[in-house]
Amino acid sequence: MAAVKSILAMATLAPLLSAQNGSSSLSGRVANSVTKAGIAGVSLTVCRSGTPAPGMIICMADQVQTAVTDETGAFRLAGLSDGQYVVMPMPKEGFSPVLPAKPQVSVTGDTRLDLEMTPFAGIRGKVSDPEGKPAAGVVVALDSRCNGCTAIDVSITNEDGEYEFTGLPPNDSLILSASPKTQDPKAEEKIVTTYYPSAVDRDLAQGVRSEGIDLFGYDIKLRTAPAHSIRGVVVDDAGKPVPKAIVSIVKPASGMVAAFRGDFPSPPPEVPVAEPSETRDDGTFTFPSVLRGNWTLRAVGGLPAHAGSAEVSVSDSEVENVQVHVAPAFDIELQTDWGDSPPSQRPPKIPANLGSFVPLDSPRLLPPPPGDLQPRQVPRFNGFAGNYLVALGNAPAGYYLAAVLLDNRDVLGQVAEISAGDSLKLIFKTDGSTVRGTVENGADTMMWLMADPTASGRLGYGAQCDGGGAFVIRDVPPGEYTAVAMRRPLPGPTSPEFLSLLAANGKRVRVEAGSSAQLDLRVARQ
Repeated sequence: MAAVKSILAMATLAPLLSAQNGSSSLSGRVANSVTKAGIAGVSLTVCRSGTPAPGMIICMADQVQTAVTDETGAFRLAGLSDGQYVVMPMPKEGFSPVLPAKPQVSVTGDTRLDLEMTPFAGIRGKVSDPEGKPAAGVVVALDSRCNGCTAIDVSITNEDGEYEFTGLPPNDSLILSASPKTQDPKAEEKIVTTYYPSAVDRDLAQGVRSEGIDLFGYDIKLRTAPAHSIRGVVVDDAGKPVPKAIVSIVKPASGMVAAFRGDFPSPPPEVPVAEPSETRDDGTFTFPSVLRGNWTLRAVGGLPAHAGSAEVSVSDSEVENVQVHVAPAFDIELQTDWGDSPPSQRPPKIPANLGSFVPLDSPRLLPPPPGDLQPRQVPRFNGFAGNYLVALGNAPAGYYLAAVLLDNRDVLGQVAEISAGDSLKLIFKTDGSTVRGTVENGADTMMWLMADPTASGRLGYGAQCDGGGAFVIRDVPPGEYTAVAMRRPLPGPTSPEFLSLLAANGKRVRVEAGSSAQLDLRVARQ
């Protein structure tokens, strides 16, 4: 996963320079994954790859070429030097590339590589009311199960209750939901957001796979349940109403939060309860039918962007006069303590994300960039008020993040509430260890080294094994860890599947300060 991100990022930045002068070649065919027909006009970027560290793949900027498939989908590049290459099909209208299981291909002599692209697809169906009659004017939303923050697309049913989505890239974790725009306010039971095929609880929704072919007959029958409306207003830090703010309502995330050093951390999944609402000119909003329970309201609006959240409980009556207070993002300079061995490189060459702060209850969006848009000379925290998992970020080679002090309290690996005016200090040490080893039959697998959990979070370190199953992780803090190797597709680090594999296949290892640890692993049975 991290390797693919590195490849794509480097491919975007690497200039396309002159061809090489080797004697090897790479040829193949790009085909439709459904019909197997060749696809003409597909551009491919082919670059000689380097591996500066296990788990990291980069394109060598002076050895990048492009090719375009002919009318049969065939391509060929000659004059290549022997070695490892990354082949990346560029986006093609109506198609999505299928990434290979192995990100690199070994080129020697005349080498062949066949690739596939999956055509975009459509999903169609009907929505009926609880009595089985066509339901017109219903909002049908298509979401991804993974994080459920925003809808991929929405469709409004016609007079026959029909809806349609087109141009969908491959996705094996889609969720369909239907929400009526209006409700009978006097009804004891209201029509609630209903998930395909007829579930009130999103966790019980039947998943939909978009796999390159049009799908028909995905009919949803609306359900009724004891539910009540929620009405409120979004106000800014001066108490003024915020018009045209987007208010979402979600089931608060629960369970362990995890993050890995060097990877892009993501918040734990949240479950939307109903379609988002937009505030009116007076800042008011309405959710016409919300099931009983405890929910979180999130609001984003204003210029510059203001954000905030509020907790709400729905029991046996309508909920009125809820206020969601929003405020702009704030900025905190991150103090750093490098001990007796400060790095030779000074900011801004030192990575900006020395520490990572994963938002948990603040809205899931990036805060606005600094107003001056100038390179920062010191690392900073920029975000909205709320709770964050304090994670590892990136440290310069030879260092590891040992502590994060929030007003002189160490919160590394914990959930902490951060607000304007707080003090944040990062403590680095140089006595990290190296963990290396091999995974039996583990070519191109991912190896995870997970620290023991705190009361609210878990931190980890990852490395991609090479073609021989070897891995190495440097600058590991001393402590107790559990190691596990997994094949792709990788389960999410907070998913029950990941935790089950970790418990069943994990190998305990103790890392001593300034030492080197050797591990021999087997791939977890998935």
